[in-house]
Amino acid sequence: MPAIKDINIVKIAVEMDDQVPQLIEFDQKRPLAAIIQDLCTTWGLTDPDQYALQFSDNAHNYITEKIEMKLKTAVY
Repeated sequence: MPAIKDINIVKIAVEMDDQVPQLIEFDQKRPLAAIIQDLCTTWGLTDPDQYALQFSDNAHNYITEKIEMKLKTAVY
């Protein structure tokens, strides 16, 4: 029997200069700060509150708690 997919989890690629890119499961139910904390831990970065996630569409749009739930329609 196939596993049931959680529609709140999407896979996204996260890149940062001088870091190994990460393909993560982005759980839209988790606080955004926790996701950024996990990425900072993986990359050995301190002060996670100084980082944000930004779409790579050159429009300089940032992912915020308010639009986090819209990711399922924006990321495939």
